[in-house]
Amino acid sequence: MDINRLTEKAQEALRAAQSEATRLGHQQLDVEHLLLALLDQEGGLARSVLDKTGVDADLVRQRLEAELARQGKVIEAQVQFLESLAQLLWDFQLLAISVTYYKTLPDEKRYQLAFDEYDKQSWVFFSKIRAEISKARRLTSERTYQGLLKYYEDWLMKNDSALMNLVKRRASHEDWLNHHNLLYNGAEKTDKIMTQLAEEFRLVGHGRKAEPKV
Repeated sequence: MDINRLTEKAQEALRAAQSEATRLGHQQLDVEHLLLALLDQEGGLARSVLDKTGVDADLVRQRLEAELARQGKVIEAQVQFLESLAQLLWDFQLLAISVTYYKTLPDEKRYQLAFDEYDKQSWVFFSKIRAEISKARRLTSERTYQGLLKYYEDWLMKNDSALMNLVKRRASHEDWLNHHNLLYNGAEKTDKIMTQLAEEFRLVGHGRKAEPKV
């Protein structure tokens, strides 16, 4: 959008709408922000048009503010969900990688300490991660929710089973090294799924100035 091609009044309204969106923490400038700015514009046409058609401009404004407040609460919930899930996933993966790392050094003393901690904490992490994923059902699309479930079951759970199997069968150094590399390189999977969530929530570059849809 070339703002310089708009009238002075339109430019003022757009700037006011962008300021309102930024204040509310919204990353995208939507129709509601612009309508609110037009209704607040001194000498603007929006109120005049509504008055002539018998529409209560103040009531429209109240409903717009209520809708924007609702959107703000949704965004806040999405940010909290994203931050909580990311922290849990990275903490859990670090817990698992510490086991394979010390085993492949090898440092048996630190490996045993790391494994004991993993054995004690892993199901606590699984419970918390699964609870966070359940929240995604109301915060994300069904496709994204199913993708999170698949990541949980096909990546986290299967790698946990694989690690425990290595311990039980007293696997070779080569097998431990292969699993360590799998976990280390698999960090890309976590990055990818968190990026997809941020993009769906339109939280990429959170904190930047709101941009209009074109």
